[in-house]
Amino acid sequence: MKAQKPTFVLHEEAESSPASCSTSRERAVPASPHHPPPLTTHLSYRRYSHDEGTRTPPSHHLCDLDEESALESTGGESENDALLANGRSARGTPKRRRTLPQNGYGTLGSPHGNYLTLNEGAPFKRTESILRLTGLIDDRAGEYEKFRKTDEELKKMPKKVRKFYERQNEQLDAFIEVDEILDNARAKAATGELLPIGQHSSEKQDDHRAAVKWAIDFNLAINILLIIAKIAVVFLSHSMSLIASTVDSAMDLLSTVIIFGTSRYIEHRDWKSSYIYPTGKRKMEPLGVLIFSVFMTSSFLQVFIESVNRLFDKNLEFTRLPLVALLVMGSTIVIKAGVWLSCRAIKSASVEALQQDAENDIVFNFFSILFPFAGQLIGFRYLDAMGGALLSLYIIVEWVGTLLDNVRKLTGRRAPPQEHQRIAYLLTRFSPLVEAIQHLSLYYSGEGMVCEVDIVLPASTSLTASHNLGEACQYAIEQLSGIERAFVHVDCTVNPHSGHLER
Repeated sequence: MKAQKPTFVLHEEAESSPASCSTSRERAVPASPHHPPPLTTHLSYRRYSHDEGTRTPPSHHLCDLDEESALESTGGESENDALLANGRSARGTPKRRRTLPQNGYGTLGSPHGNYLTLNEGAPFKRTESILRLTGLIDDRAGEYEKFRKTDEELKKMPKKVRKFYERQNEQLDAFIEVDEILDNARAKAATGELLPIGQHSSEKQDDHRAAVKWAIDFNLAINILLIIAKIAVVFLSHSMSLIASTVDSAMDLLSTVIIFGTSRYIEHRDWKSSYIYPTGKRKMEPLGVLIFSVFMTSSFLQVFIESVNRLFDKNLEFTRLPLVALLVMGSTIVIKAGVWLSCRAIKSASVEALQQDAENDIVFNFFSILFPFAGQLIGFRYLDAMGGALLSLYIIVEWVGTLLDNVRKLTGRRAPPQEHQRIAYLLTRFSPLVEAIQHLSLYYSGEGMVCEVDIVLPASTSLTASHNLGEACQYAIEQLSGIERAFVHVDCTVNPHSGHLER
């Protein structure tokens, strides 16, 4: 008898289904058209079938993820435009099964493998390999909200206990962002529509870039006006505190120019820059802040030295403050307060540096008026020089802290535990197939963070499902704020190795 080529047949007898291959946890997801039965009780056998008299190969036990219907053609859309939906096209017709190359690696005719060859269909595309979320994302959104403390409850707590629960509320706020991403995916998957998360994220990024550009341009115009006014005031009064304040304004202008140029260079995109910088130029933002921090520290070190020299000058005269000087310094305080408030809500390394600079200016200009004025009142001529030295020392300490913070981010410092908890929450909620997270590394790469994670799936999970689940996790993580890149590695066993060689 001529041997026939074995074909794949799907058997879905409920009574023959074995126990769940996912042992992570039981999920109470109600059965409905939009909520299929949990995977813990929804498995199937795939077997080869032959004519009578032929030898039947061993059964292959695979998780029933309905891989064929879980893939769809996106019609040329970007791979980031879709995180998942169900296995039907926009017309409601089931998708055709895909086929692997005949007699290629991993086919039945290949000497290297005896895995399945599916029915005829179009070849795989990268955009089609994104796993659809129907039946995978559970409905545990907000399950930790019961631990949130209200403002009234916080007021009644002791100070140390209150700080703990305030941090816990902040962590719950981070979980809300994860819930929004996953719940949006679940809702869109039920309707068969592609997820607009990539588009929504792109719109948020465009709005963020516009806000950053406005803040930098506004600061540049303000600092140009202030430096002109303060230079005129210094010629009217030789106050050391006013000289220090003028130097501060000059550094403000220089910092804004540096950040302005860096921002424009980052935003400039063409094929050449994309080729030279494949991961983008966002790391240049903290680098510009780093350069500015060095300028600020070195400049105020010179002001500090000059102030100390005046303290030992026996012929030092009293500093006089004319009315115009008081008006200019007072106006500077009001303007910088407005700048600080306008930059407060914008999360960017460049804008945060400008915000810190505005905060320093408020303190600096206030005491630049106070010290010489108080020196005249009490008849102590060295008070102005002492004030200049103290203000310079304050600015040096502030900017050294900023410099060290950006150095840590540029050198790959580990992200705080709260960020790790946010990623772990997303992964444990993502799919019941995720049995464990055996390695999670989250570290800074400039202003953004890079995530490397190893997730453990059941050993019986098919290659298609494993690949698609890992890729979907990666896209979901990259939707979170502050995440620049994510790398998800899929494993079938728990081991102590991190997946990289020790350096």
